[in-house]
Amino acid sequence: MKINKQQLFEIITAKDQSAFEVFYDQYEVFLYQTVRCQVSSAEEAERILKDALKSIWNNPSLLHTFEESRLSSLLAKLIFSILLNPLKKLS
Repeated sequence: MKINKQQLFEIITAKDQSAFEVFYDQYEVFLYQTVRCQVSSAEEAERILKDALKSIWNNPSLLHTFEESRLSSLLAKLIFSILLNPLKKLS
């Protein structure tokens, strides 16, 4: 079962770590590939992905920053916002 945007928001708001891990398992490959195609090293991609997930976990309202119905589109936009502005912390 795929997690939608509202479910992810509820998971993060409730700080349900096991459910967040299910979300991560479902989107890990997509998220990593989204980052990896934009940066030169695997280490940098992993750091950016970690920062993005930490930002989402610490600030669930980021999920409402972009008006996207598809969670994958929303997550890609969050990743790109980190890539485009690495000095600005999202959370």
